Amino acid sequence: MSEDPWDLVLMAFGTDVMAPSGSSVFFTTNGGLNFFGYSSPKVDELFERVKTKEALDKEVRRKIYGEISRILSEEQPVDFLVFRLGNVGFQKNVKGVEPGISMGYNSYLWYFE
Repeated sequence: MSEDPWDLVLMAFGTDVMAPSGSSVFFTTNGGLNFFGYSSPKVDELFERVKTKEALDKEVRRKIYGEISRILSEEQPVDFLVFRLGNVGFQKNVKGVEPGISMGYNSYLWYFE
């Protein structure tokens, strides 16, 4: 966390809104990409809980992510401007493509068959 005063930090992050587990890197106390110094023991606990066997149940997982979203919207450590929706397609002969936190994260492994 910066010791200097600041009014605004503008950053661009991406995560899957339908499977937001990747956003833990932004919102857990030791998340790795938590540049703004946000810390919430409850949010940390919920992100740990969503990785448990209990959360394999779709309804339980939905409730956990709902609670995370509620806390983040109330405490608002960052302001979300936009979530992009899009479809990505590839020709049948493109191999090695795997879905991940962002399309293309493993593009160095792609090849043509």
